[in-house]
Amino acid sequence: MKKRKNDFLNCRNRAEEFGPSKYSMAIWVKQAIPIIIKGQSKTLKDVKQLEKGLAILEEKNAILKRAAILLAKKYSVMWDFPLVNQFLT
Repeated sequence: MKKRKNDFLNCRNRAEEFGPSKYSMAIWVKQAIPIIIKGQSKTLKDVKQLEKGLAILEEKNAILKRAAILLAKKYSVMWDFPLVNQFLT
């Protein structure tokens, strides 16, 4: 918490020196500070990009699961696999 306060005070001093508001400076500092994830350094922008990509992949995975279920239902009826049919009902 103390480090966070020092960062904010430092942003205020820099803002007075360079012109942008202290809040803008705080946002820029937050975005630029690297985050360590599994031993790799990532910025906030990288993390948000990875989260967005993960959400897209999860959505695609859900669609593929539904498609697999529909195909399994279709072909289990055609070929009458009792073992498959018991899981699909």
